[in-house]
Amino acid sequence: MSAPPIYALDANVLIQAKDAYYRFSFCPAFWDFLPRACSEGHLLSIDKIHTELSIGGDALADYANAKLGNDFFRDSGESDVIAAFAQLVIWVNQQTQFSPSAKGEFASGVDGWLIAYAKVHGCIVVTQETLAPDAKKRVPIPNVCIAAGVGYCNTFEMLESIRLQFMLAP
Repeated sequence: MSAPPIYALDANVLIQAKDAYYRFSFCPAFWDFLPRACSEGHLLSIDKIHTELSIGGDALADYANAKLGNDFFRDSGESDVIAAFAQLVIWVNQQTQFSPSAKGEFASGVDGWLIAYAKVHGCIVVTQETLAPDAKKRVPIPNVCIAAGVGYCNTFEMLESIRLQFMLAP
């Protein structure tokens, strides 16, 4: 029997959940689930995502700081991750479809680091971004995941895989 997958969450998973379908006010079970799933070895993210979330200075930043910690937000400064990130940047820069500004944004952003961490540690990237083979102005996470041989899915596919169910309280 193979080990269950480990999911590496993109910031947009948490941001969109907070803003739309799993708001803190009506779906606390989602937010209770995250640290529990982390402690069970199912979920993580990286330190650069934590930094990105903290800049918001909102309820999500407070939650990330109070409820999620170093066990959830992993160090992306490992030499293997740095080397994998460099390879991803090289691949992106070799793609003629992406604009120079898209390439620069990828090289200076967080997405490549998340994908590199997932590649090195055998994780599946969870993102709300979708595959966009003809993208020019942005480098979509799924495009890079496919090129790098890293699995990806969206929030709902991850939750279904983990078999999480939200039950209506009486």
